Amino acid sequence: MRKFLTLFVFAILLLPAPVQALPPVTISNQGILGGYMIDLEGVSNNSTVLSAGGDMTGIQVVEVYTATWCINCVDSEHALMDALENESATVLVHHRNISETEDPFGTLEGDERWIELYGETSNESTRMARAPPSVVFDGSRMKIGSTADGDSLESDYAEMFADKHEYRSWDIDSEFTWTGDNRSGMFAWKMDAVPESQSTSD
Repeated sequence: MRKFLTLFVFAILLLPAPVQALPPVTISNQGILGGYMIDLEGVSNNSTVLSAGGDMTGIQVVEVYTATWCINCVDSEHALMDALENESATVLVHHRNISETEDPFGTLEGDERWIELYGETSNESTRMARAPPSVVFDGSRMKIGSTADGDSLESDYAEMFADKHEYRSWDIDSEFTWTGDNRSGMFAWKMDAVPESQSTSD
């Protein structure tokens, strides 16, 4: 009986657990430019050209790391959606995959990308490279956990959203174009970026 109990406790310790609360941290030397989406709904068997673009500083990318079994992730995601209700944002949701037995929505590529971009910062705070719930703004500011540091989690997220990355003061123009059908095609991206110091001196 004692041997069985020891094995059971050890198995429980191996289960992933959601993170409760950590203050926001800055991810040094990186950022993600504004997110534009091209609606592929109208793409048919015939060749189609779709494009999107404009001022990239107007749309902020917010990334969420979550899992279906993570109960406090629901609180985090609801607070985030409330904070972003009237804002220009593209929200990308990543689900766990590596060593995951309960969440069917994650991908290996998604986890590898998360680890490459945010794993070091997450590991410094939690000793885990992937800690749900985590929210990243502009690829440069991360909030791990679901307990508020200020008045509410919603206000925490709103403040992080308002604290824009320095590149948002730059003059950045971009254009994305998809040429093809619903099976294959070519994606083209053109971007012009001028740092604030250069754009104001002209």
